[in-house]
Amino acid sequence: MKRPHSITPIRLAERPPDPGPLIGAHMSIAGGMSRAIERALAVRARVVQVFTSNTNQWKGRRLLPAEIRSFREAWERSGLRAVVAHDCYLINLASPRAALRRRSIQALAEELSRCEKLGIPFLVTHPGAHMGRGVREGCDRVAASLNEARAIASAPSVTVLLETVAGQGTTIVRRFEELARIRDHVARPDLVQICLDTCHVHAAGYDIVTEGGYEQTIQEFDGILGLEALRAIHFNDSKTGRGSLVDRHEHIGRGYLGTEPFARMLRDPRLSAIPKLLETPKGKDGVVMDRRNLALLRRLWIERPGG
Repeated sequence: MKRPHSITPIRLAERPPDPGPLIGAHMSIAGGMSRAIERALAVRARVVQVFTSNTNQWKGRRLLPAEIRSFREAWERSGLRAVVAHDCYLINLASPRAALRRRSIQALAEELSRCEKLGIPFLVTHPGAHMGRGVREGCDRVAASLNEARAIASAPSVTVLLETVAGQGTTIVRRFEELARIRDHVARPDLVQICLDTCHVHAAGYDIVTEGGYEQTIQEFDGILGLEALRAIHFNDSKTGRGSLVDRHEHIGRGYLGTEPFARMLRDPRLSAIPKLLETPKGKDGVVMDRRNLALLRRLWIERPGG
């Protein structure tokens, strides 16, 4: 008899092909993991991002077999094309402090195991901060931490997505070269890919607003990391200007990015198969602003040249 948490591929519901863009949002799991699927469907999302536990606690609540089964069945019925998880905000894989780094590795291992049980193939993580020890040492410590977490967790079906950061303080992976250094030093580079955040790369200094800057940024990413490594994109406008190194998300079109970078990404055939996920402010009821942002993105896609 198959155990409730054993891993089988998610079979998506049979639906007519949807020509729309692969857009969605981060959704709350309040009330149970499967509620995130319901909330995603309520805003007509095609992809969704979730937490698998409380992001401000080191140890997550144990997932019960019934909750795992309910989530997997809800996803299978939903027709959602992708589910991505985001890990705990407390994790710092680059920390030079032994106790914090050990705790971070254990927490990441737990996150990997939870994703494996839920059938979620991608886990987004912020690599962390070097805390004054330098970028190169920080990157190498992240790679070692990823290897150690893999050794603890049995999660062969879960790929870690290193998220680009704005560059505040001593946080690492502001530059694509830093992401490449980490991947070059992990034991399983095939299980370490990339999540690009539009607000973060803009704040880090990359130009994705002008047409020429956008193309240069994409080509630079491809040359350093390979576009095949890009597995998710966080769609967030920015409250701060390019190169500010300040991470402040804003609603689509209301910040320094404006609508054109998002329209360009939605139209770019190189990015069409990549899930694009909002992490914009939620508002009081948690879905009204998601609906508005997603509606705007759909209009930008429909109004594409030749569309």
